[in-house]
Amino acid sequence: MKHSKIFYILFLIIVITACSPFGRLYKEQSRVTLALPANRRSEPVEIAKRDSANQPPVLNFTFISAKGDSIPVGMSVEWDSVHQENLTTVALDEVVVSAGSTRNTAERNGLINVEFVVTVPKVLQQDNWMVNVRPVLMRGDVPDSLKELRFTGQRFRELQERDYRRYDRYVEKIIPDSANFYQTYVNYRSFERYLKRLKWYKRRLEKLWAIQDAKKHRPDPLLLRFEMFNRQVNRRDSLLKEYILKNSRLMIERQQWQYDRALERVNDTLQPQWSGLRERFRYFNHKWELRTNYQAGELVTRKKYFYDRVSFEPLRQAEHSLYYVRGVDTVPPLWLMTERPDTVQTRQKSLANFSEESIFAYYGLGDEQTGFTRSKLPLYAYHRNLSDSLQLHLPGRKAFRELELSRFDSVTTVKHYIDRYEHLRSVYPQYHLIRELYNIHPPAVRHAALQEKYGNWIAHINSLDSTNLVQKFYNTQKIARNEARKAMKDEKYHDIVRFPFNPDAELDTVIYAADQVKFLYSQKVPADENSARMKVYVVGNVLSGNGSKYPLPKSDTLTYLVSSMTKFIDKTPRYVRKIIARDAEANTSVNFYFPQNDFNLNETIAVNRKGVKKVKDLTLALMTDPVYRIDSLTLFASSSPEGSWRVNGEIAQKRAKSIRDVLVREFTALYDSLSVGVNVEMDEAGNLIHREVKDEIPDLPNLIKIRTIPEDWNKLRSLIVSDADFKGHKDAILRIIDREQEPDRREWLIKSQYKSEYAYMLEKLYPIIRAVDFRFSLSRRGMKQDTIYTNEPDTTYARAVEYLEERKYEQALEMLRPYDDVNTAIAYMSLGYDKAALRIFEKSPQTADNKYMQAILQARLGNEEKAVRLLLTAAEMDEQMKFRANLDPELSELVKKYGLFKEEDDWN
Repeated sequence: MKHSKIFYILFLIIVITACSPFGRLYKEQSRVTLALPANRRSEPVEIAKRDSANQPPVLNFTFISAKGDSIPVGMSVEWDSVHQENLTTVALDEVVVSAGSTRNTAERNGLINVEFVVTVPKVLQQDNWMVNVRPVLMRGDVPDSLKELRFTGQRFRELQERDYRRYDRYVEKIIPDSANFYQTYVNYRSFERYLKRLKWYKRRLEKLWAIQDAKKHRPDPLLLRFEMFNRQVNRRDSLLKEYILKNSRLMIERQQWQYDRALERVNDTLQPQWSGLRERFRYFNHKWELRTNYQAGELVTRKKYFYDRVSFEPLRQAEHSLYYVRGVDTVPPLWLMTERPDTVQTRQKSLANFSEESIFAYYGLGDEQTGFTRSKLPLYAYHRNLSDSLQLHLPGRKAFRELELSRFDSVTTVKHYIDRYEHLRSVYPQYHLIRELYNIHPPAVRHAALQEKYGNWIAHINSLDSTNLVQKFYNTQKIARNEARKAMKDEKYHDIVRFPFNPDAELDTVIYAADQVKFLYSQKVPADENSARMKVYVVGNVLSGNGSKYPLPKSDTLTYLVSSMTKFIDKTPRYVRKIIARDAEANTSVNFYFPQNDFNLNETIAVNRKGVKKVKDLTLALMTDPVYRIDSLTLFASSSPEGSWRVNGEIAQKRAKSIRDVLVREFTALYDSLSVGVNVEMDEAGNLIHREVKDEIPDLPNLIKIRTIPEDWNKLRSLIVSDADFKGHKDAILRIIDREQEPDRREWLIKSQYKSEYAYMLEKLYPIIRAVDFRFSLSRRGMKQDTIYTNEPDTTYARAVEYLEERKYEQALEMLRPYDDVNTAIAYMSLGYDKAALRIFEKSPQTADNKYMQAILQARLGNEEKAVRLLLTAAEMDEQMKFRANLDPELSELVKKYGLFKEEDDWN
């Protein structure tokens, strides 16, 4: 049963592996391989960038060693190991292929060039795969990742770009912080409308406030209003009476009209046949008369116009004949020069038929018959005759009843209205109420309360902050939505972009190879103290478009042996000569405040209390210092230049004494609080035989000295020169200080001519001058001589050598530059300053190491002959230099180019 379970589990694993897109890779354990590139004949060394050199020609010369041996350089020779002699040969170019896993490389400018070939087999190349290759650089036990390589299939790259497009669409929805916040998130139109309303409301309140203020200050108008009301009562009474009488008159006229109308209806026995027809006839007849009168009037106006033209035509012809005389140079008027046709007969004919009576008769307005043409048109000839539609009608009982009801008595009507007047006057108080002249509620109090209320509202509006107001119009939902999008930006990036690009990758490309892909990886890494031996291997994985992952097995390891100039560091310690002086000083400056015309130091003032504490703390630190002891304390006091020079001197003297008295009291208490070690020897009688004090504390209260300066103009001048905030006529004030010898006149000239500058000096600079300087004179404990010379290790040089060993060349060079020795040259050389390094090596002792490094520098500068001679000299002085030359690319090129040290290769 147990074996069957194991079988099923293995079968399940095989099925899953077979269904996975990386089933074949798991079976074959496919991997990315590493190999060292073949040795290439490089160009002139790339390191020499700071001091450039030209490519030298191939040299042919013979080097004579110190033993007298001749070594041909640049010639085609070959060492015969059998006969022990050089043979001339012809060298052919060859291709060297590196098959090992170890390579020597050199460090230059603090960088190490790491080169290897990465090979990706065909089995790892699929359209929907991406191969991530991560080179790992081991410096000792510390791993350091190099830039990765990415080999991507076409379909996988399209998948990546599609994910990035989706993420870009998400990012486009996020409103950036650089957008205008108010235009984006604020309902600015409503906010401006709200501010406008608030503005008008404030203006309204200010107007009301002003009104209440005016009402508050003007006299009480109530008494005047009472008088006015009393006058108005009489006036209203008279107006009411007049109004009532007027109404009574109108009522009598109306009753008279009603009576006349009823009487007319009783007396009217002729009435229209139909109800309402009589009024319509009158309306149509009236309208017809208006229209006919208008047309007849228009025709009369036109006839008069033609009549005037006919009447004045003979006059115009007479004027024309008068002006038109032959032989006379007379220019007639312009209106006479125009020829007009003679229409006199026509106009006279129309005038003969013209008369207003005939015109009105034509329109049917007279007693005559209407014109023939108009009589044929009903609209013009239609005139309603009232007699045609009337009939005899006798009034009924209703007409007589209306006549009886319409009878009236004017006296009764007037009496009725007079009674109404009396009733209204008695009911409504405005017609009879008389105000008594008193006021129990002054209006000023009410106006003051209203004004205060309006003022509080205005103050509240003024206190409103637009920043807080605008928050009421924030589109909070939009802000929250945008903030949520920004907060989820990274999360969305990881969700949407499943396979992100690597911008720091050494290579990220789409592969279209038909066979395996090889890539020459080359990167310069910074050197450190663990870079002597480095190892490189690659790891990585293969990603599929569906998210599957295949971890690449670890590749073979390549080893790099790094050569650098640190092997030639001179580790001999250096010493410096130090001069120790017996005497020293400690200074401090303290500001004390003295009221005007007062010379006693008031310790209740905070500034004075802090100043005394500052001096006390410094004194305690110096008195307990294990190296120095206090010899004396000098107190320098000065006054500012305002006032008289003599008075300022007295003030400075008295204030300095006051400060000294306070310090003496403080120092006495401090002296008593400190313990002193004393050795005492006494005899049997109790007499003192010997007394020895160890580290005796000075009696500082008795060591205080006073020096005063009435007006410290030198300090004021230095403050003016160094003050960058001093504005105005600085140069003119300095000239007055330098030229004027009398202090009081000097101060008066500045004060009178430059008032603003003097005010600045009085506020900013004079308090600094009034400060008190304390100078402590110190001496070393137990030191009798004034000066002692000692040799101490140079810690700066030692630290620079450590930087050099740690390959921190720039820091080392900053510290080694003043020494100008071999280590300084190595720092220059490592940073590419070849000429500066060569200058130091040439004046240094000529050892094998020195010659070897000069050969490297000459090779960098393009002097191949000097480089070869120096290399051969160094190899002659030290055999190890022959093998060292193969580690440095500058010299290894020369060794290969000129065939140096072949006999050692043959013997080896």
